[in-house]
Amino acid sequence: MASFMILFLFVVSLLRTATSLCPLLGPDYPPPRNVSQSAAFQKAVDSFSNKIHQLLSANSSSPFNPTNNTFSINIFSKFTDTPLYEYHYTAPLFASGSIGTKKVDGDTVYRVASISKLFTVFAFLIEKGDANFNDPVTKYVPELRDSPLVKQKGVIDAVQWDYVTLGALASQMSGIGRDCKWYH
Repeated sequence: MASFMILFLFVVSLLRTATSLCPLLGPDYPPPRNVSQSAAFQKAVDSFSNKIHQLLSANSSSPFNPTNNTFSINIFSKFTDTPLYEYHYTAPLFASGSIGTKKVDGDTVYRVASISKLFTVFAFLIEKGDANFNDPVTKYVPELRDSPLVKQKGVIDAVQWDYVTLGALASQMSGIGRDCKWYH
């Protein structure tokens, strides 16, 4: 959640700075190639870095807790080999821990976890709204209903896909365990 909040703040600061200095990109404009040389980009990076330092300061009133939240930010362009922006922070709790990475950097591997689901759900909500959240998954993937395990009577760990809705999946309340056996 903290990583998402930091990414969101960076994007907002970029948009706020960039929209006042240049027109929106569209089919008539080529993609920018030297973003890191742009004064607007540098201003946004400086503003964003200042926001990060404020969040990490001991007297910050934000809900972000720098004691136990570790994160990395890398922003890339397809036109360069080096990151446009890079920031890594290792929480003291992890730096002194007995397992795992002691100091994060550009090569640290993170589990993406549930944040990738947010992008899918947000895209779905933008396109369709929440009207389809009560639809069963089998409306869109009917093959799940025909799983041999689901057809066996008395199987306790078989997912009953007709009762699992899109909203239940999106909110992780479907009752489906990790590495479930629905495909058997």
